Amino acid sequence: MKIQYDPLLTETVVLQEINRQQEAGDRALFCEYHVAADPLYHRRPEARNAAFQGLHEQFFNTLGFPELLRTELHEFPSIESRASEVVVALAAGSHEEGADLSLEEANGNGQPAKRVGIRLMADRFLDLPTLRRYLRHELLHIADLLDPSFGYEGEVRLAIASPAEENIIRNRYRLLWCLSIDARLESAGGEPLADRDSHRRDFDAQYRKFSPAVREAIFERLWRSEPLSHSLLLQMVTGSEALLRLAGDTGPTGSKTPRHVPLPGSPCPLCRFPSYHFVEDHTVLDNTLVTEIQKDFSSFTMDDNLCERCLEVYTLRAGRW
Repeated sequence: MKIQYDPLLTETVVLQEINRQQEAGDRALFCEYHVAADPLYHRRPEARNAAFQGLHEQFFNTLGFPELLRTELHEFPSIESRASEVVVALAAGSHEEGADLSLEEANGNGQPAKRVGIRLMADRFLDLPTLRRYLRHELLHIADLLDPSFGYEGEVRLAIASPAEENIIRNRYRLLWCLSIDARLESAGGEPLADRDSHRRDFDAQYRKFSPAVREAIFERLWRSEPLSHSLLLQMVTGSEALLRLAGDTGPTGSKTPRHVPLPGSPCPLCRFPSYHFVEDHTVLDNTLVTEIQKDFSSFTMDDNLCERCLEVYTLRAGRW
């Protein structure tokens, strides 16, 4: 498997490391670099650029950065055996950082070529233990994508009503997948990118409409050493049934079928207006409220859906505010 480094990354990281050592009082690398670099300024522009690229690559290798990535890759044999190439590039900011897998044109055996892309901020190379931890987390994402049991076969088009709904689904998918990644790293004796408590806070914030008891049950089932599949992740982020099923929650009526909660942006079954805030914790409903709603919607039951605005309206009408 070939590993390529973006020349902009190698240049930025090398100059950054020279500056770091110089500020720490060690000028050896600074002097070594300029002994090699200064004569290159006298070359023609096209030859000069190529020469500086080669120089930065040489110093990048001497500083041992490629070996660091190679060591981390060795922990994931599936990547080394199934990916044809890894390209490491410079990220302009934290929003660009991460690892991704692209499926390109089929090769000679009819299978799509699998190419791994990794974007890193240069500052990552100032703290190598943190860089290793970040790489391990991102490479496990890639290992999942390459694992047939994960079931990833490329982008899936979902029936999404709006860009806001798409953002919610993407954020929830990333949250649950990262939670699974770090749970497995911790279970294997490694150091996760974010600890259990941090993931728990993020999970509670994203699913605050669930009751604390339900959130606790779901999180405990998610923080495990077994990986989640792509299809299960999709089920959990596009509806609440899979999450409730995972928690063993059967709803306040004791029904065996998990209650379906509409996707954000779907119309409320009562007022018919699009809503991003549906009532997910139905313990707030009681017989008085259900009776009040049934005056307008005779078939409504305690397990049926409604938006938070409708809940407020019927709470007021029932004199419960």
